[in-house]
Amino acid sequence: LLSPKGAVSAAVDFRHGAPRADRLVSALVRLPGRRGVSPGVYRVFARRRPGSPGVGRIWLTSLVNPRLHHLLPLVQAHSGTVSALADLTENYGLRDFEGRSFPGWHHHMTLASAAYAYRRLVAGDPAEQWPQRRIA
Repeated sequence: LLSPKGAVSAAVDFRHGAPRADRLVSALVRLPGRRGVSPGVYRVFARRRPGSPGVGRIWLTSLVNPRLHHLLPLVQAHSGTVSALADLTENYGLRDFEGRSFPGWHHHMTLASAAYAYRRLVAGDPAEQWPQRRIA
C-alpha cells in the first residue's frame, strides 16, 4: 500500500535540529465496505526513517486535501496526547471514577480536565510550585 508507486513523499523534520530528515509517505485510498469499496476517499500516511526497512506507524485520515507538511502537526500531537493523559491520570485522578453515575462521571471528568487546563495555561509548571506527594 505504501509503495513508491502512486504514493507521494516529502522530507520532514520530526524534531527541530534533527541530523537527518525522515520521510512522510502518503497515498489516497478507498476502504473496503459491505458492498465492495467505500464511497469515501481517505489519506493513509506513514513515517519512514532513513535506513529503516518499511514504515513505522501508519495513520488514516479523512483529510485528503492538505499538503503533507500540514499533516505533520497531527503526527507530532500524538506524543503530547500520551503525556497529557499520563499527567491527568497520575496527578488529577482521571481514572478515579469507579462506581459513579454518568452525571457523576461527567462532573469528575470536567473537574479533572479544568484543573489540568488551569495548571497548564495559568499556573505554569507544577514541579516548580508543588512537591510531588501521593495520597494513599
